[in-house]
Order: sequence, then C-alpha cells, then structure tokens
Amino acid sequence: FLGIYFFIFFLIAQEVPKKILVEHFTNTRCSVCAVRNPGFYTALNQKPNVLHVAYHPSSPYSNCLFSTQNKAENDERTRFYQIYGSTPRFIINGEERSSNAVQNTSVYATFENETTPISVNISLLPSGMDSIKVNVVVSAIASHNLTNLTLYVPLVEETVNYSAPNGEGTHHDVFRKSFTGINPIPFAAPTHNGTPYTYKATIAKNNLWNL
Repeated sequence: FLGIYFFIFFLIAQEVPKKILVEHFTNTRCSVCAVRNPGFYTALNQKPNVLHVAYHPSSPYSNCLFSTQNKAENDERTRFYQIYGSTPRFIINGEERSSNAVQNTSVYATFENETTPISVNISLLPSGMDSIKVNVVVSAIASHNLTNLTLYVPLVEETVNYSAPNGEGTHHDVFRKSFTGINPIPFAAPTHNGTPYTYKATIAKNNLWNL
C-alpha cells in the first residue's frame, strides 16, 4: 500500500529523535542490484525504525519499468545527490554509503541517537474519489539557529510484486510521486513556540498504484 515519507534537510541535533532515512537507487534491469539488494534488505529489516525509499533512475537502464512510470522525478533525485548514472547507490540521511557497507546493520550506527529541534507531523488522506491529499506541519520544539530549510514529500508504495528482468520479484517502498514536485521546497525555519510551517498538497491517484 502507499505510504508517505518526509525529508527535512540540514537540521542541527537537539530535542527530538531524528529519523534515519535510507534513499536507495536501484533498477529492475540491474544485475548488480539483484546481487546486492538482498543483503541490504536483510540488514534493513533488522532496523524497523529506519525509513526507506527506493528510486529507479533511467541510467544505466532506461527501460526499467518503475523508471518509465515516473522518469523525471526518479532521475532528479539522483541529480540532487549528484549520483546519476549508476546503480545501486545508497544515501543515508544525506550521506552516501557503499553497497558493501549497507550489507551490515552497523552502517546505521553513526546516525542513531541524533536529535533535532524540528518536529514534523504528517497525515495522508483521500481527497474526493480520485486524489490523495497530504498535510505537513513543521514546528520548532526547542530554540535553534536554523534559517532556511527544504521540504521534500515523496509517496511510496510499500510492496510491489513484479518479476523483473534482473530476477527480483518483490520491490519495497517504490517511489511513485513527489507531493512537492521535482525539487524540494525551500521555507523559513519556524521559531521556537512560533507559528508552524504548514504544507498541503493534492495529487491524482494513478491506476498503476495499489492503494
């Protein structure tokens, strides 16, 4: 089923636990991905609190099924990290880790027990018969010196069963669509106990998605 994740970048550690997010760039025609992904998922499954998004860029395999379903936004996420052109690649809280490193849960150790002064609440709702709405509320729950932040809100499908050319049959947390568009949205950091930053958006459902 579809789920929603949020990314807040460049936060200074303080009051509330910071989520760990691994952004996984893979491809259904990539034989190396088929070799490296199982070990990655075995380690990831031992860390149930780690969020995961799987993107499918068009390079080096332009006819990957998931890539063709949203080429522009899958590709742009790789360009955000300047890693367009090869798979598999792994970004954890904005930092790249090798496909060897992600075979072990220890890869997440340096990101654990971090905190942030920014709290994010998010809800995903139906909107009419043919759309999905997201509400995001960003609050500062402690004093900070943050100024400009960016928000990126991708929609993912938890499990997609598809017999891919590389032999993978189950695909996890498949990126489908960004509520915030092709690029993150900049906004001014809310002040401590001040007015929260609120973001609302609606996107049309796609019949390719298992709601």
